[in-house]
Amino acid sequence: MFGKWALVRWLRDEHGFAGGYTIVKDYVRARRQTTREAFVPLHHPPGHARVDFGEAAVEVGGLREQVAFF
Repeated sequence: MFGKWALVRWLRDEHGFAGGYTIVKDYVRARRQTTREAFVPLHHPPGHARVDFGEAAVEVGGLREQVAFF
């Protein structure tokens, strides 16, 4: 993640950006306002739960294995 000044330097160095700090600051502010995360609180009565299961490839002792996770 870039700070705003680091982002300006990166844009200038890597992409030839000719703008300044203020335009980047305004863009970042507007972008953050439109991309907020939303969370829905879940409530489960005692004895009930919701879980996810999955699989992942891991390396254990030099061997690549498929493992299940909870």
